[in-house]
Amino acid sequence: PNRQAQFISFLNYKNISYNVYIEDFTEIEKGFETEIIERKALKEAKSAISPTLDWTVYWTNEEIQEYSVRLATVYPFLVRYSVIARTFEGREVFALRISNGDFGRKPIVFIDGGMHAREWVSQATVMFLLHRLVEDSVSSKELLENVDWLIIPNLNPDGYQFARTTNRLWRKNRNRINETCIGVDLNRNWAYTWRAPNAGTVKKFLKKD
Repeated sequence: PNRQAQFISFLNYKNISYNVYIEDFTEIEKGFETEIIERKALKEAKSAISPTLDWTVYWTNEEIQEYSVRLATVYPFLVRYSVIARTFEGREVFALRISNGDFGRKPIVFIDGGMHAREWVSQATVMFLLHRLVEDSVSSKELLENVDWLIIPNLNPDGYQFARTTNRLWRKNRNRINETCIGVDLNRNWAYTWRAPNAGTVKKFLKKD
């Protein structure tokens, strides 16, 4: 706010036209908390009526993990669940291999979700894709015919939890770099050799049983 006048002067100097759509974004942020409460209440109400999946709300990290484990348990011939890492706060990062047989013989589609904590629709999209890949018999047959799938539904569970409970616009993970710096932006920290043959974790996971 203390730079508003400077910013408007810049726009005028550059002859950039503008309209104010939101006078105070703080009010929007406050609405996020209300939305979380309302969505939680709606989910609980629907769960009491029916155990079926609810795609109208954003799932918690625990619900994402529970559903993924359930897929691997109910459909062991299609899905393999593996924990591939642990976060700074001790949560599991897991991946699912999905194949109709002999994983790795066909081209592999790799998908990750939730890299940025505040982009909740990312995990939601991935979870719905998992549902269609495994539980929808029509789309499953078509989508698994020519490719295998390797999916990490939530790469940043620490940040996701923090965005849900503390700071809705949090982007990074929760790794404590030092006393004044918390969080790493995950897609700004790839090693330049990330595709190297000795990339141990991924290579081990892709290796056939």
